[in-house]
Amino acid sequence: MERSSCAISPFDRSFMLGDGLFETVLVRGGAAVWLREHYERMKASAAFFDIAFPFAFVEMAEWCARLIEAEKVTNGFCRIALSRGTSRTGRFAELPDDARMFIIAGSAAPRSAMPVITAGAAPWPLNERDPAARHKTASRISAVYARARADGMGVNELLFCNTQGAVAEGIFSNVFWTKGQELFTPSLECGILPGIAREKVLEAARKLGVKTNTGAYGIDAVRGAEELFFTNSLVVISRCGAFGGVAKDSNCVMAAMERLIFSEL
Repeated sequence: MERSSCAISPFDRSFMLGDGLFETVLVRGGAAVWLREHYERMKASAAFFDIAFPFAFVEMAEWCARLIEAEKVTNGFCRIALSRGTSRTGRFAELPDDARMFIIAGSAAPRSAMPVITAGAAPWPLNERDPAARHKTASRISAVYARARADGMGVNELLFCNTQGAVAEGIFSNVFWTKGQELFTPSLECGILPGIAREKVLEAARKLGVKTNTGAYGIDAVRGAEELFFTNSLVVISRCGAFGGVAKDSNCVMAAMERLIFSEL
């Protein structure tokens, strides 16, 4: 569909209520990366929230490929959004069954090196009991606010703990750290999104024989970490050069995992 003819109804549930899901997919070399994993995660979340999902993987893959070609995207992203549909009045009680999918694509400069960022502790907790915590929902205003707060604090990323004081995740990312050549990351029970890049890091660690620990860890574990990094599907791995103003090292564990992941893209 041409850009000029694209339209969304003001009664669309995702637009009005955030009643929808989305996935942001890396495009590298003109192809969507880990598209099957993104598809399966969206499908599982749709089932959890009882949103109709009448879309086959081959359909979504074809739509993304056609859009990437039409937009001439060599390196960039596809953003796939799913809405429950439209309501006559927008009331919460109206649950339409006419799900629709929207896909956009855009270009971005390819990565030349692993990004190095700074991070700080978020000043409010993540609610691990929120049913939406483990799903990529369209309601992201709290993340937009957190991004602005990070800018105001002079950092690139905020690290959230949950209501129990356990380290959870970043604004749009999962978190890992190392100590003594071992890898640590919060478990899913901490209320985190099951990130695609997170799983790729865990797979790389298994292949490299890196001992990996998942569980509930306090913020002091991060402060005392030798190495700290964040992951998401677009950047894959971002090294944290400083957390709370304290510099963090970079060792061979993170670099080896990144090389392995990119070699398999």
